[in-house]
Amino acid sequence: MVTAKQLAVTAEKLHVKAKQLAVIAKEKEVIRRKLEVTARQLAITAEKLRLKAKQLALTAKEKEVIRRKLEVTAKHLAVKARELAVIAKEKESIRRKLEVTARQLAVTAEKLRLKAKQLALIAIEKESIKGKLEITAKNLATLAREKEEIRRKLEVTAKNLAVKAKQLAVTAREKESVRSKLAITATQLALIAKEKEGVRRKLAITADQLATTAKEKEDTRSKLALTAKNLATIAKEKESVVQKLLISEVRYRKLFETAKDGVLLMDPLTEKIIDANPYLLELVGRTKAEILGKELWEIGAAKDIKASKIMFEELQTRGYVRYEDIPLKSKDGEEHEVEFVSNSYSLGDGTRMIQCNIRDITDRRAAEREAATYLDGLEKLNKMMTGRELKMIELKTEIAELSEKLNART
Repeated sequence: MVTAKQLAVTAEKLHVKAKQLAVIAKEKEVIRRKLEVTARQLAITAEKLRLKAKQLALTAKEKEVIRRKLEVTAKHLAVKARELAVIAKEKESIRRKLEVTARQLAVTAEKLRLKAKQLALIAIEKESIKGKLEITAKNLATLAREKEEIRRKLEVTAKNLAVKAKQLAVTAREKESVRSKLAITATQLALIAKEKEGVRRKLAITADQLATTAKEKEDTRSKLALTAKNLATIAKEKESVVQKLLISEVRYRKLFETAKDGVLLMDPLTEKIIDANPYLLELVGRTKAEILGKELWEIGAAKDIKASKIMFEELQTRGYVRYEDIPLKSKDGEEHEVEFVSNSYSLGDGTRMIQCNIRDITDRRAAEREAATYLDGLEKLNKMMTGRELKMIELKTEIAELSEKLNART
Protein backbone atom coordinates (compact mmCIF):
# COMPACT_ATOMS: atom_id res chain seq x y z
CA MET A 1 0.00 0.00 0.00
CA VAL A 2 1.08 3.44 -0.74
CA THR A 3 1.86 5.29 2.40
CA ALA A 4 0.78 8.80 3.22
CA LYS A 5 4.36 9.97 3.12
CA GLN A 6 4.75 8.73 -0.45
CA LEU A 7 1.52 10.45 -1.39
CA ALA A 8 2.77 13.65 0.16
CA VAL A 9 6.02 13.40 -1.80
CA THR A 10 4.07 12.69 -4.94
CA ALA A 11 1.74 15.60 -4.20
CA GLU A 12 4.76 17.82 -3.61
CA LYS A 13 6.31 16.73 -6.90
CA LEU A 14 3.01 17.34 -8.63
CA HIS A 15 2.83 20.77 -7.03
CA VAL A 16 6.39 21.56 -8.17
CA LYS A 17 5.53 20.21 -11.61
CA ALA A 18 2.39 22.37 -11.66
CA LYS A 19 4.49 25.42 -10.78
CA GLN A 20 6.97 24.53 -13.55
CA LEU A 21 4.09 24.11 -15.99
CA ALA A 22 2.63 27.42 -14.85
CA VAL A 23 6.00 29.12 -15.42
CA ILE A 24 6.27 27.41 -18.80
CA ALA A 25 2.73 28.50 -19.57
CA LYS A 26 3.58 32.06 -18.60
CA GLU A 27 6.74 31.92 -20.75
CA LYS A 28 4.72 30.53 -23.64
CA GLU A 29 2.13 33.28 -23.09
CA VAL A 30 4.93 35.84 -23.16
CA ILE A 31 6.36 34.19 -26.30
CA ARG A 32 2.84 34.06 -27.83
CA ARG A 33 2.34 37.74 -27.10
CA LYS A 34 5.78 38.52 -28.57
CA LEU A 35 4.91 36.40 -31.60
CA GLU A 36 1.61 38.26 -31.89
CA VAL A 37 3.48 41.58 -31.71
CA THR A 38 6.02 40.26 -34.21
CA ALA A 39 3.21 38.99 -36.44
CA ARG A 40 1.51 42.39 -36.25
CA GLN A 41 4.80 44.10 -37.04
CA LEU A 42 5.35 41.67 -39.90
CA ALA A 43 1.81 42.32 -41.11
CA ILE A 44 2.45 46.07 -40.95
CA THR A 45 5.80 45.54 -42.69
CA ALA A 46 4.12 43.35 -45.31
CA GLU A 47 1.43 46.02 -45.83
CA LYS A 48 4.14 48.67 -46.16
CA LEU A 49 6.03 46.43 -48.58
CA ARG A 50 2.82 45.84 -50.54
CA LEU A 51 2.20 49.60 -50.74
CA LYS A 52 5.84 50.11 -51.63
CA ALA A 53 5.53 47.43 -54.31
CA LYS A 54 2.42 49.21 -55.68
CA GLN A 55 4.30 52.52 -55.70
CA LEU A 56 7.25 50.87 -57.40
CA ALA A 57 4.90 49.25 -59.92
CA LEU A 58 3.31 52.67 -60.60
CA THR A 59 6.76 54.22 -60.84
CA ALA A 60 7.83 51.45 -63.19
CA LYS A 61 4.74 52.09 -65.36
CA GLU A 62 5.44 55.80 -65.35
CA LYS A 63 9.07 55.12 -66.25
CA GLU A 64 7.95 52.78 -69.02
CA VAL A 65 5.60 55.48 -70.36
CA ILE A 66 8.40 58.05 -70.08
CA ARG A 67 10.83 55.64 -71.74
CA ARG A 68 8.43 55.03 -74.62
CA LYS A 69 7.86 58.78 -75.01
CA LEU A 70 11.62 59.29 -74.94
CA GLU A 71 12.06 56.56 -77.53
CA VAL A 72 9.44 58.23 -79.76
CA THR A 73 11.10 61.63 -79.15
CA ALA A 74 14.52 60.14 -79.87
CA LYS A 75 13.20 58.63 -83.10
CA HIS A 76 11.64 61.98 -84.09
CA LEU A 77 14.90 63.72 -83.26
CA ALA A 78 16.91 61.17 -85.23
CA VAL A 79 14.58 61.63 -88.22
CA LYS A 80 14.79 65.41 -87.81
CA ALA A 81 18.58 65.23 -87.54
CA ARG A 82 18.75 63.08 -90.68
CA GLU A 83 16.44 65.48 -92.51
CA LEU A 84 18.53 68.44 -91.37
CA ALA A 85 21.71 66.64 -92.45
CA VAL A 86 20.18 65.86 -95.86
CA ILE A 87 18.97 69.47 -96.21
CA ALA A 88 22.39 70.75 -95.15
CA LYS A 89 24.09 68.48 -97.69
CA GLU A 90 21.66 69.55 -100.42
CA LYS A 91 22.20 73.23 -99.57
CA GLU A 92 25.96 72.73 -99.52
CA SER A 93 25.81 70.96 -102.88
CA ILE A 94 23.61 73.71 -104.33
CA ARG A 95 25.87 76.40 -102.87
CA ARG A 96 28.97 74.77 -104.38
CA LYS A 97 27.24 74.41 -107.74
CA LEU A 98 26.17 78.06 -107.56
CA GLU A 99 29.72 79.08 -106.66
CA VAL A 100 31.12 77.11 -109.61
CA THR A 101 28.39 78.47 -111.91
CA ALA A 102 28.96 82.02 -110.65
CA ARG A 103 32.70 81.69 -111.25
CA GLN A 104 32.17 80.23 -114.71
CA LEU A 105 29.63 82.94 -115.54
CA ALA A 106 31.95 85.63 -114.22
CA VAL A 107 34.85 84.26 -116.31
CA THR A 108 32.58 83.85 -119.35
CA ALA A 109 31.14 87.33 -118.88
CA GLU A 110 34.61 88.81 -118.62
CA LYS A 111 35.81 86.91 -121.69
CA LEU A 112 32.70 87.99 -123.60
CA ARG A 113 33.19 91.57 -122.42
CA LEU A 114 36.81 91.53 -123.63
CA LYS A 115 35.73 89.86 -126.87
CA ALA A 116 33.03 92.50 -127.30
CA LYS A 117 35.62 95.23 -126.77
CA GLN A 118 37.93 93.62 -129.34
CA LEU A 119 35.06 93.20 -131.80
CA ALA A 120 33.98 96.78 -131.21
CA LEU A 121 37.54 97.98 -131.90
CA ILE A 122 37.73 95.77 -135.02
CA ALA A 123 34.33 97.10 -136.15
CA ILE A 124 35.53 100.67 -135.63
CA GLU A 125 38.75 99.93 -137.54
CA LYS A 126 36.83 98.25 -140.34
CA GLU A 127 34.32 101.09 -140.41
CA SER A 128 37.27 103.50 -140.74
CA ILE A 129 38.80 101.35 -143.52
CA LYS A 130 35.39 101.16 -145.19
CA GLY A 131 35.13 104.95 -145.12
CA LYS A 132 38.65 105.34 -146.49
CA LEU A 133 37.94 102.77 -149.22
CA GLU A 134 34.73 104.56 -150.16
CA ILE A 135 36.63 107.84 -150.37
CA THR A 136 39.36 106.14 -152.44
CA ALA A 137 36.72 104.59 -154.72
CA LYS A 138 35.11 108.00 -155.19
CA ASN A 139 38.52 109.55 -155.95
CA LEU A 140 39.31 106.77 -158.43
CA ALA A 141 35.93 107.19 -160.08
CA THR A 142 36.52 110.95 -160.31
CA LEU A 143 40.00 110.35 -161.71
CA ALA A 144 38.58 107.88 -164.25
CA ARG A 145 35.99 110.42 -165.32
CA GLU A 146 38.69 113.08 -165.65
CA LYS A 147 40.87 110.72 -167.73
CA GLU A 148 37.87 109.83 -169.89
CA GLU A 149 37.27 113.53 -170.52
CA ILE A 150 40.98 113.98 -171.37
CA ARG A 151 40.80 110.98 -173.74
CA ARG A 152 37.77 112.46 -175.47
CA LYS A 153 39.47 115.86 -175.73
CA LEU A 154 42.55 114.14 -177.20
CA GLU A 155 40.37 112.32 -179.73
CA VAL A 156 38.76 115.63 -180.67
CA THR A 157 42.20 117.19 -180.96
CA ALA A 158 43.42 114.27 -183.08
CA LYS A 159 40.39 114.62 -185.35
CA ASN A 160 40.99 118.33 -185.57
CA LEU A 161 44.63 117.64 -186.48
CA ALA A 162 43.56 115.12 -189.11
CA VAL A 163 41.17 117.67 -190.57
CA LYS A 164 43.93 120.25 -190.43
CA ALA A 165 46.29 117.83 -192.21
CA LYS A 166 43.70 117.25 -194.92
CA GLN A 167 43.23 120.97 -195.27
CA LEU A 168 47.01 121.38 -195.53
CA ALA A 169 47.16 118.63 -198.18
CA VAL A 170 44.42 120.41 -200.17
CA THR A 171 46.28 123.63 -199.74
CA ALA A 172 49.48 121.86 -200.93
CA ARG A 173 47.79 120.53 -204.01
CA GLU A 174 46.23 123.90 -204.72
CA LYS A 175 49.55 125.52 -204.28
CA GLU A 176 51.48 122.87 -206.25
CA SER A 177 52.52 125.69 -208.45
CA VAL A 178 54.35 127.28 -205.63
CA ARG A 179 55.50 123.86 -204.19
CA SER A 180 59.03 124.49 -205.16
CA LYS A 181 59.01 127.70 -203.26
CA LEU A 182 57.30 126.20 -200.32
CA ALA A 183 59.13 122.83 -200.49
CA ILE A 184 61.07 123.60 -197.41
CA THR A 185 57.90 124.80 -195.72
CA ALA A 186 56.01 121.67 -196.91
CA THR A 187 58.78 119.41 -195.72
CA GLN A 188 58.64 121.15 -192.37
CA LEU A 189 54.88 120.88 -192.32
CA ALA A 190 55.15 117.18 -193.24
CA LEU A 191 57.57 116.68 -190.42
CA ILE A 192 55.21 118.57 -188.14
CA ALA A 193 52.33 116.42 -189.41
CA LYS A 194 54.34 113.24 -188.73
CA GLU A 195 55.20 114.51 -185.31
CA LYS A 196 51.56 115.33 -184.70
CA GLU A 197 50.56 111.88 -186.00
CA GLY A 198 53.07 110.34 -183.58
CA VAL A 199 51.61 112.49 -180.84
CA ARG A 200 48.08 111.40 -181.87
CA ARG A 201 49.09 107.74 -181.76
CA LYS A 202 50.71 108.26 -178.37
CA LEU A 203 47.56 110.02 -177.20
CA ALA A 204 45.47 107.12 -178.52
CA ILE A 205 47.71 104.64 -176.64
CA THR A 206 47.45 106.82 -173.53
CA ALA A 207 43.67 106.91 -173.97
CA ASP A 208 43.63 103.09 -174.20
CA GLN A 209 45.81 102.88 -171.09
CA LEU A 210 43.46 105.27 -169.31
CA ALA A 211 40.50 103.15 -170.38
CA THR A 212 42.29 100.04 -169.04
CA THR A 213 43.07 101.91 -165.82
CA ALA A 214 39.41 102.97 -165.56
CA LYS A 215 38.36 99.30 -165.95
CA GLU A 216 40.86 98.27 -163.30
CA LYS A 217 39.56 101.01 -161.05
CA GLU A 218 36.00 99.81 -161.72
CA ASP A 219 37.08 96.29 -160.73
CA THR A 220 38.76 97.72 -157.65
CA ARG A 221 35.56 99.63 -156.83
CA SER A 222 33.54 96.40 -157.23
CA LYS A 223 35.98 94.58 -154.95
CA LEU A 224 35.76 97.43 -152.46
CA ALA A 225 31.96 97.25 -152.59
CA LEU A 226 32.16 93.47 -151.98
CA THR A 227 34.59 94.09 -149.11
CA ALA A 228 32.17 96.68 -147.72
CA LYS A 229 29.36 94.09 -147.88
CA ASN A 230 31.58 91.55 -146.11
CA LEU A 231 32.40 94.14 -143.46
CA ALA A 232 28.69 94.86 -143.04
CA THR A 233 28.05 91.10 -142.63
CA ILE A 234 30.88 90.87 -140.06
CA ALA A 235 29.42 93.91 -138.29
CA LYS A 236 26.03 92.17 -138.16
CA GLU A 237 27.67 89.01 -136.77
CA LYS A 238 29.47 91.11 -134.18
CA GLU A 239 26.16 92.76 -133.33
CA SER A 240 24.71 89.26 -132.79
CA VAL A 241 27.69 88.34 -130.55
CA VAL A 242 27.24 91.56 -128.60
CA GLN A 243 23.53 90.77 -128.22
CA LYS A 244 24.40 87.28 -126.91
CA LEU A 245 26.87 88.88 -124.52
CA LEU A 246 24.15 91.19 -123.27
CA ILE A 247 21.77 88.21 -122.81
CA SER A 248 24.49 86.30 -120.92
CA GLU A 249 25.14 89.32 -118.73
CA VAL A 250 21.39 89.64 -118.02
CA ARG A 251 21.27 85.95 -117.02
CA TYR A 252 24.29 86.34 -114.76
CA ARG A 253 22.76 89.47 -113.22
CA LYS A 254 19.46 87.63 -112.62
CA LEU A 255 21.30 84.73 -110.95
CA PHE A 256 23.29 87.25 -108.92
CA GLU A 257 20.18 89.13 -107.80
CA THR A 258 17.94 86.07 -107.08
CA ALA A 259 20.55 83.97 -105.20
CA LYS A 260 19.46 82.96 -101.69
CA ASP A 261 22.97 83.52 -100.38
CA GLY A 262 24.45 86.95 -99.78
CA VAL A 263 26.96 87.82 -102.53
CA LEU A 264 29.52 90.66 -102.37
CA LEU A 265 31.94 91.78 -105.07
CA MET A 266 35.04 93.62 -103.85
CA ASP A 267 38.08 95.42 -105.25
CA PRO A 268 41.20 93.53 -104.01
CA LEU A 269 43.33 96.71 -104.15
CA THR A 270 41.08 99.06 -102.14
CA GLU A 271 39.27 96.28 -100.19
CA LYS A 272 36.05 98.20 -100.86
CA ILE A 273 32.63 96.77 -101.79
CA ILE A 274 31.70 97.45 -105.43
CA ASP A 275 28.45 95.43 -105.70
CA ALA A 276 26.01 93.39 -103.57
CA ASN A 277 22.91 91.33 -104.29
CA PRO A 278 19.43 91.98 -102.73
CA TYR A 279 19.64 89.02 -100.30
CA LEU A 280 22.83 90.43 -98.74
CA LEU A 281 21.20 93.88 -98.44
CA GLU A 282 18.21 92.28 -96.67
CA LEU A 283 20.55 90.33 -94.38
CA VAL A 284 22.49 93.41 -93.22
CA GLY A 285 19.41 95.67 -93.26
CA ARG A 286 21.02 98.31 -95.49
CA THR A 287 20.56 99.81 -98.95
CA LYS A 288 23.09 99.37 -101.74
CA ALA A 289 24.07 103.04 -101.50
CA GLU A 290 24.87 102.53 -97.81
CA ILE A 291 27.35 99.68 -98.38
CA LEU A 292 29.01 100.55 -101.70
CA GLY A 293 32.54 101.81 -101.08
CA LYS A 294 32.54 100.36 -97.54
CA GLU A 295 34.84 97.70 -96.04
CA LEU A 296 33.60 94.44 -94.49
CA TRP A 297 33.99 95.57 -90.89
CA GLU A 298 31.90 98.68 -91.63
CA ILE A 299 28.80 96.58 -92.49
CA GLY A 300 29.22 94.08 -89.61
CA ALA A 301 30.73 91.25 -91.69
CA ALA A 302 34.05 91.41 -89.79
CA LYS A 303 34.81 92.08 -86.12
CA ASP A 304 37.06 95.08 -86.72
CA ILE A 305 39.64 96.53 -89.10
CA LYS A 306 42.34 94.14 -87.84
CA ALA A 307 40.19 91.04 -88.47
CA SER A 308 39.31 92.36 -91.93
CA LYS A 309 43.02 92.92 -92.76
CA ILE A 310 43.95 89.41 -91.55
CA MET A 311 41.24 87.87 -93.72
CA PHE A 312 42.38 89.82 -96.81
CA GLU A 313 46.02 88.81 -96.23
CA GLU A 314 44.99 85.15 -96.05
CA LEU A 315 42.84 85.58 -99.18
CA GLN A 316 45.73 87.20 -101.09
CA THR A 317 48.00 84.28 -100.07
CA ARG A 318 45.66 81.32 -100.60
CA GLY A 319 43.08 82.75 -103.02
CA TYR A 320 40.30 81.18 -100.88
CA VAL A 321 39.07 81.54 -97.28
CA ARG A 322 36.19 79.94 -95.37
CA TYR A 323 34.86 80.78 -91.91
CA GLU A 324 31.92 79.34 -89.96
CA ASP A 325 29.87 80.71 -87.07
CA ILE A 326 30.79 84.34 -87.79
CA PRO A 327 28.37 86.73 -86.04
CA LEU A 328 26.91 89.21 -88.54
CA LYS A 329 25.16 92.22 -87.01
CA SER A 330 22.56 94.01 -89.14
CA LYS A 331 21.91 97.74 -89.06
CA ASP A 332 19.06 97.34 -86.51
CA GLY A 333 21.30 95.29 -84.17
CA GLU A 334 19.95 91.82 -85.05
CA GLU A 335 22.69 89.18 -85.04
CA HIS A 336 22.91 86.28 -87.50
CA GLU A 337 25.23 83.29 -87.49
CA VAL A 338 26.71 83.10 -90.99
CA GLU A 339 29.09 80.98 -93.05
CA PHE A 340 31.60 83.15 -94.94
CA VAL A 341 33.33 81.92 -98.15
CA SER A 342 35.52 84.21 -100.25
CA ASN A 343 37.36 83.63 -103.55
CA SER A 344 39.83 85.74 -105.52
CA TYR A 345 39.96 85.25 -109.29
CA SER A 346 41.31 86.95 -112.43
CA LEU A 347 39.05 88.66 -114.97
CA GLY A 348 41.39 87.87 -117.86
CA ASP A 349 42.66 91.42 -118.53
CA GLY A 350 45.17 91.46 -115.70
CA THR A 351 42.69 92.72 -113.09
CA ARG A 352 41.36 90.62 -110.19
CA MET A 353 38.03 90.41 -108.39
CA ILE A 354 37.01 89.16 -104.94
CA GLN A 355 33.65 87.40 -104.51
CA CYS A 356 32.28 86.81 -101.00
CA ASN A 357 29.38 84.37 -100.40
CA ILE A 358 27.62 84.83 -97.04
CA ARG A 359 25.10 82.18 -95.95
CA ASP A 360 22.73 82.61 -92.99
CA ILE A 361 22.99 79.43 -90.83
CA THR A 362 21.13 80.80 -87.77
CA ASP A 363 18.20 78.34 -88.13
CA ARG A 364 20.55 75.41 -88.71
CA ARG A 365 22.61 76.22 -85.63
CA ALA A 366 19.40 76.64 -83.54
CA ALA A 367 18.18 73.20 -84.69
CA GLU A 368 21.56 71.67 -83.84
CA ARG A 369 21.47 73.25 -80.37
CA GLU A 370 17.88 72.02 -79.84
CA ALA A 371 18.89 68.50 -80.90
CA ALA A 372 21.88 68.62 -78.53
CA THR A 373 19.56 69.75 -75.68
CA TYR A 374 17.18 66.86 -76.38
CA LEU A 375 20.04 64.36 -76.49
CA ASP A 376 21.38 65.74 -73.20
CA GLY A 377 17.91 65.36 -71.66
CA LEU A 378 17.72 61.78 -72.92
CA GLU A 379 21.09 61.01 -71.40
CA LYS A 380 20.00 62.48 -68.04
CA LEU A 381 16.73 60.50 -68.09
CA ASN A 382 18.68 57.38 -68.96
CA LYS A 383 20.94 57.95 -65.97
CA MET A 384 17.89 58.61 -63.76
CA MET A 385 16.19 55.42 -64.97
CA THR A 386 19.37 53.46 -64.32
CA GLY A 387 19.54 54.87 -60.75
CA ARG A 388 15.91 53.94 -60.08
CA GLU A 389 16.44 50.44 -61.42
CA LEU A 390 19.37 50.02 -59.02
CA LYS A 391 17.14 51.18 -56.14
CA MET A 392 14.46 48.68 -57.22
CA ILE A 393 17.06 45.91 -57.14
CA GLU A 394 18.11 46.98 -53.62
CA LEU A 395 14.45 47.00 -52.42
CA LYS A 396 13.83 43.57 -53.92
CA THR A 397 16.93 42.30 -52.11
CA GLU A 398 15.68 43.76 -48.78
CA ILE A 399 12.20 42.18 -49.29
CA ALA A 400 13.79 38.81 -50.03
CA GLU A 401 15.91 39.05 -46.84
CA LEU A 402 12.83 39.96 -44.71
CA SER A 403 10.88 37.08 -46.23
CA GLU A 404 13.71 34.68 -45.36
CA LYS A 405 13.77 35.96 -41.77
CA LEU A 406 9.96 35.53 -41.43
CA ASN A 407 10.17 32.02 -42.81
CA ALA A 408 13.00 31.20 -40.38
CA ARG A 409 10.99 32.47 -37.34
CA THR A 410 7.92 30.59 -38.41
